[in-house]
Amino acid sequence: MIYWKDFKETIPQSVIQGKKTIWEDPNLVSRILKTQVDKDLLVLEAKQSGFEKDPDLKKELHRFEQDLLARQLMIYEVEKKIVVTEDDCRKYYQESLALFSEPEMIRVSHILLKDKEKAEEILFKLKNGEEFNLLAEKYSEYKVSSRKGGDMGYIKLGESGMGQKFDQVASSLQTGEVSEPVETSFGYQIISVTDRKPARTIPFEEVQDKIRQEVFNQKRKVRFNTYLKSLRNEAKIKINQDLFLELIQGLNGMSPQERN
Repeated sequence: MIYWKDFKETIPQSVIQGKKTIWEDPNLVSRILKTQVDKDLLVLEAKQSGFEKDPDLKKELHRFEQDLLARQLMIYEVEKKIVVTEDDCRKYYQESLALFSEPEMIRVSHILLKDKEKAEEILFKLKNGEEFNLLAEKYSEYKVSSRKGGDMGYIKLGESGMGQKFDQVASSLQTGEVSEPVETSFGYQIISVTDRKPARTIPFEEVQDKIRQEVFNQKRKVRFNTYLKSLRNEAKIKINQDLFLELIQGLNGMSPQERN
């Protein structure tokens, strides 16, 4: 038997938030109900098969229960009591500006050819007005970028992955300028810089959400450690070192199967 309160708990929160009422979609209700029926059938069969009495399963359920209880306590005593203000976020931003600096980026296109003669031929076509992207699509042997007209996207200076000589030439080009054929370990490359983004510090507004999460994580760590320390102090924990060492020595003499 499936009770109403149990059925309501099976309805995903996203479904509840996405619709005024799920009852507007009978097919959805039917699918949710079928899922719950299938789950109940599996649980019933597991119980009838005696899985509830399985020692290993009992251990797993006990560990799961402990983890769940500890997690709920952490939410209540730690996370729900944390407040992150905009001042907290701005303070973190100002103290960590180096994390939000972006180096200069260049947008690079290239045409890769295996021999110099072919590269000179393509350069001649470029100088006579043919489109770089069309020539890259037709002739470039670097298929990853040739499908995009030779476009490699934005890259950091010196980090193209095409070698030092490629990077040096690309860095020296002005926007819209096309290089002579450059010999690299991949072959001969004709390089074009199509755009440049100057180095900048990312504005606070662009990273505010990321910062808020980071500040929250830092506060959670501090509050958790403080809370855990208070529990330890109240509990007056004492470890029997002799017995502990004896148990460790005993475990070291067991096989992995025996330890479990």
